[in-house]
Amino acid sequence: MKHRLYEGWIMARDELTPDQRRDLEAHVKECMACTQLAETGMVLDRVFASSQMSEPMPGFAQRWKIRVGERRIKTHRRQVSMILGLLSFGATALFLPLILQTILIMISPEDILFHLAGVLVEWLSFLGFIGELVVTFFTTLYSTIPVVLWLMIMVVLVVMGVLWGYSLQRLGYLPSRERS
Repeated sequence: MKHRLYEGWIMARDELTPDQRRDLEAHVKECMACTQLAETGMVLDRVFASSQMSEPMPGFAQRWKIRVGERRIKTHRRQVSMILGLLSFGATALFLPLILQTILIMISPEDILFHLAGVLVEWLSFLGFIGELVVTFFTTLYSTIPVVLWLMIMVVLVVMGVLWGYSLQRLGYLPSRERS
């Protein structure tokens, strides 16, 4: 039935073509439900036209800005918490199999402690080797590169660091002052 079509036309009567308007008027004369809907719409239009728009309470804009700022901070904190939670979960997921394997392989606590001590010594010796390698590399590099070039490299690195920090701040990843 075309009844729904006429209800839609009643709601949008300002946007109708002359032919649609004529068809709507003919239907409203025949259909009691559509007549009531049209009368109710006209009453509502008169009520809305006669009512005055109320002004916002004083300080509305300031309260709105504060609320938006608080919402941004809350969103930032939620994102940071989510990232830290995911990183913690990932670290746990990586180390849990290692810990379980160690526990299953070595039954006694003394064996576990000796094994962990051995792994710690291996890591410390590896880090010592890496440290010696880095010192040797920079010692060789320092003797081959002139001091002026070192200064230029340092200036470039400092400028890149400042630009990186500024871009992070502009992107909103770092907390910043309230912008008005």
